[in-house]
Amino acid sequence: METLRQRFEALQIAGQEIIDLPLLREMLQAKEAFEEAKAAQDADKVGRILTYAEGKVKKD
Repeated sequence: METLRQRFEALQIAGQEIIDLPLLREMLQAKEAFEEAKAAQDADKVGRILTYAEGKVKKD
């Protein structure tokens, strides 16, 4: 879980630099899905969402 927390924190920092509105919308949707997965304590889904979001941020 600590690794997931570190990945989330790094993604938060990278997300603050987003100025592309469509990407920002995607990140907001990913955050909602992340919160739902976190509440359900679904570590696999949390990891998949983080991987998706990290890939989107790295592309831009």
